[in-house]
Amino acid sequence: MIWILIQVVLGLILVWPFNGWDYGAEAIPGYGIVMIGLAGLFWTLRHNRPANWQVSPQVKSGAHLIRSGPYYWVRHPMYSASLIFLFGFVLLDRHWIDVLAWLLMGVTFLVKSRIEDRCLMKAFPEYEAYCQSTGAFFPRL
Repeated sequence: MIWILIQVVLGLILVWPFNGWDYGAEAIPGYGIVMIGLAGLFWTLRHNRPANWQVSPQVKSGAHLIRSGPYYWVRHPMYSASLIFLFGFVLLDRHWIDVLAWLLMGVTFLVKSRIEDRCLMKAFPEYEAYCQSTGAFFPRL
């Protein structure tokens, strides 16, 4: 539960405009990255509905391992897409607090992903092979 609270606080820090968001041409990369992150979030939602999510890293009864869509490429696409989305806000605001919050969000996602990986390994015998072939946040080359 503490990890969810940390995520919420860091997310609020990241979308809060400390310097005020830039609306000029130099803001185009930031808005572009926000849109790419949103596309990744929606793609992930399409393959793993919100009803399957839980606050705690427990596997629901009757669950199955999803390996299609973004899950074909990475094990934690929601975290990857969230980091991309939030990096767009770092570029828009350009404040050191945003950089720090984004890095801490990455650490938070790393810790949560390791907890989730352990739970999924217990629930799905094939998950270990999936881990060997798929990166946690970035596709394996």
